[in-house]
Amino acid sequence: MSDGSWWPESEDEELSEDQQQQQPIEDPSSPPGPRRRSPWLPLRTQKIHILGLQTPGKYLAFALAGAAKSPEVVLLTPRREPLEWWKKEGQGITLTRYGRSETRYGATLEVLKSSSSDGVMFNGHHQQSRPSEEEEEEPISQLIVNTNSGGTVPMLQSIRHRLDRQSTILFMHNSMGIMEEVSDMVFPDIDTRPNYILGLSSRTVIPSSTGGFSIGFEGLGTMQVSLVPRYFEEMRSPRFRFHAPPSSTSSRSPVEPNASSQYLLRSLSRTPEIQAIGLPYLDLLSYKLQKLAIRAIIDPLTTTFDCRNGDLLGISPAEELMERLSAELSSILLNLPEIKHLPTTPRRMNRVHLLKQTLGTLETSANESSSMLRDVRAGRTPDVKYVNGYFLKRARELVALRDGGGGAPGGGLEGERKGGRGGNGWGGAGGGLNRMMMNFVWTAHTMKRKQKGEYVPFDPILSTSR
Repeated sequence: MSDGSWWPESEDEELSEDQQQQQPIEDPSSPPGPRRRSPWLPLRTQKIHILGLQTPGKYLAFALAGAAKSPEVVLLTPRREPLEWWKKEGQGITLTRYGRSETRYGATLEVLKSSSSDGVMFNGHHQQSRPSEEEEEEPISQLIVNTNSGGTVPMLQSIRHRLDRQSTILFMHNSMGIMEEVSDMVFPDIDTRPNYILGLSSRTVIPSSTGGFSIGFEGLGTMQVSLVPRYFEEMRSPRFRFHAPPSSTSSRSPVEPNASSQYLLRSLSRTPEIQAIGLPYLDLLSYKLQKLAIRAIIDPLTTTFDCRNGDLLGISPAEELMERLSAELSSILLNLPEIKHLPTTPRRMNRVHLLKQTLGTLETSANESSSMLRDVRAGRTPDVKYVNGYFLKRARELVALRDGGGGAPGGGLEGERKGGRGGNGWGGAGGGLNRMMMNFVWTAHTMKRKQKGEYVPFDPILSTSR
């Protein structure tokens, strides 16, 4: 390790017993003031567990199976139905790319134990939250979360007894606000919760028409990862100011790697079909926020009008809506405490640049349908709560900050009074356009459920956004 970086110098770097004793891990029992450090604990297992059976996780399992030093991969699911598919397809994962199919074996499928009397509810199944004395379950060291956004918390609650401070969880969602929910509802104790890794992938992988454990590869892409500081929630405070180490020229945040996080990062980086790239946390967070803002424009509009991405181009009313959304999202992003002071924020998050990036994305993906639209068409719950809903929540935080007198020096928040065409700042309500987009998406989702005879008048997810 060099320059205080958590990223391994080489694939073959190993820690000797003496080095393991020298690696810092915060001691939860240390008194206030300078914190003592406890020895680096050795890796418990090289197994990599993947929670959920979404398409991106199947691709990671397929890619890891082709690595030179392939780790054991365990797919976790709360339902027994996929077990029949797994057996039927020969307990392998098939990837079709450029017209050729390849099946790889080596992964295993584990159905999470359930109980009708002790556990949490997930899609109608009670998930056991503690193992019985007769069936002790092994701890999980490396976990990749591959669930839909709304299912992450209940799925993790069902296995939280198998995760601890020595574990590492990789979040790969293309939405945000999930890590905060997990910390609040599953691991509220910062001193005992697992390490988090934030991930972002641009590869295009889709379910195969045959279903099951067959997937299709549609385009090249990259994967960026970063260890998340244990105090990441504090970065949302207006008092947060990041100061890079004197020897660093980037916005690297202090992190606390352990054996499991180092092993997971190394496995992802040395696998040829993944080749994960490590970035400083704030840099990756900023990039992911920009990507989420583009999603917050494209996905709800294509869902509302039930159209492909490219169909929004060349329609003046639609382009005006995109311009208004870009202005509102920009006013939120420019004032987020955790990225406000990054040198790239003014350029990356201004409304003109956001609109330009959005139009460029529409052009390059003109024949594709957004993931939110695909969910609504299929009758699945869309993740709009973690897209536009995330920005709505952050906008309300900023309005509360402004009204509480904690805004930027000189009064007000940056961009608040910069209107322009369609740019009404905070709109008097804080993220008003994002709330409208949420209502549009939920209306489309509700109408689809009505058509299928599955409509339920009260939706708890919608109620929490109001």
